[in-house]
Amino acid sequence: MHFGSGGVQELKHNVVYDYLSAIIYVQSFFQSGKTNASFTLPVARSSQIKDMRVQLGVAADVVTDDGTFTGIPVTFNIENGSIATIKAWFVPSKQYRPLRIEITFKDDKGYVNLVSRNSPD
Repeated sequence: MHFGSGGVQELKHNVVYDYLSAIIYVQSFFQSGKTNASFTLPVARSSQIKDMRVQLGVAADVVTDDGTFTGIPVTFNIENGSIATIKAWFVPSKQYRPLRIEITFKDDKGYVNLVSRNSPD
């Protein structure tokens, strides 16, 4: 497999995720009726494949411009790179769309908070 900075690595997984596809995978996980588990996903980082730990939390309120919804928080823990964690709140009443995503960077370099401005049913 060739990716990132031109590195070559034997593909030991059937599927390799990036951050966005990992979030979409979790949305489909919920849509298929699964709601309680933690697992790992192989994620491509630079020229390596690393495990991303995915931890499901307890339902909590998510505040957006459209109102307050009950969401399931999911934390994606990354072992390497500049991102420490990605936390997304998946909302059952919106087909498990993530209406809030918070990306926290390592070494106290801040975070990005993405909140839905328009979330049609």
